[in-house]
Amino acid sequence: MWRLIAKPLDRFAIRSACGSVLPSPDGRSHAAEALELLRSPGFFSPATEAPKINFISKGRFEFASPRKSGVENNDIVRGRFEPAAKDWQTRPSVILLHGWNAELQYQWLCPFWSQLLARAGVNAFSFELPYHGARRPGRPIQNFLSGNLLHVMCATHQSLADLRALATWLRAQGAPSVGVWGVSLGAWLSGLAAAHQPEIDQAVLVTPVVRMDRALRDLPFCDAIREDLRGLDEEFRPLNLVTHPARLASDRMLVVASELDLFAPGETIDELAAAWHPEVWKFQHGHISILLASGIMRRIAKWIAARSIQGRATSSGAEGSARILAR
Repeated sequence: MWRLIAKPLDRFAIRSACGSVLPSPDGRSHAAEALELLRSPGFFSPATEAPKINFISKGRFEFASPRKSGVENNDIVRGRFEPAAKDWQTRPSVILLHGWNAELQYQWLCPFWSQLLARAGVNAFSFELPYHGARRPGRPIQNFLSGNLLHVMCATHQSLADLRALATWLRAQGAPSVGVWGVSLGAWLSGLAAAHQPEIDQAVLVTPVVRMDRALRDLPFCDAIREDLRGLDEEFRPLNLVTHPARLASDRMLVVASELDLFAPGETIDELAAAWHPEVWKFQHGHISILLASGIMRRIAKWIAARSIQGRATSSGAEGSARILAR
């Protein structure tokens, strides 16, 4: 069944996204300022202290983003918390990052995945990425992606800062290990964080956007960005996961790929496997349909739990070869 609907679901998602990414409101790409920020020290691992977390209701929290965008509602990080036990501070934790324009994924799927983790003995934290959900401003730029390249770099930098702030807070609470589980855009951010942020012990990347340059070049909804990037491909190569050396050991990284994916081509997953040597699972799914496969999500939760109980991972780099499980 999944094989029949995988590509139609992806095509529908791509068509629906067209029109979401708009040209820069002032007609300028701000490429020079974007490159300056991208090249700045600590872009991928922003220096941050443990934030003050406010638990506003059962299972919900918020904190001030350590990187300000100047948009009030976007600068408050809002999230959900599923504890594994009353003594949750002594349990390993995982931070889930949703995909691009995936508010429904955050609202409906992340809670289910969080429950899977909690039942397996792992605390689950998730939060809305910048320019998503309650953080989406009314104007002038409403989307994470935009023809204003500086805006895109700022949104990326803020996402990585928010992630590191939460991971730092979890460490301060006594968490023996902190992992990330990201999907699509969230998997891309998780990969960048896993490569640079020492607080991260393990990473699960579900249908990651490995080659951002290819995504911006090939996906129809990226037209507004593609025009502004002409001739600047090399300068923005650090946005590709494969340009970063692996920091985690190979047994602490899992890549879950969809062989029918129209967003993240299979050959880009192979590039990442060759560069980082993670464990790789491949399934006959598309970018969207795999998220509806509860059996795969249960396997991911079990994989995370099995490695979390082994204690904090070392930063010894990638070793061994990728293990590819075709399904």
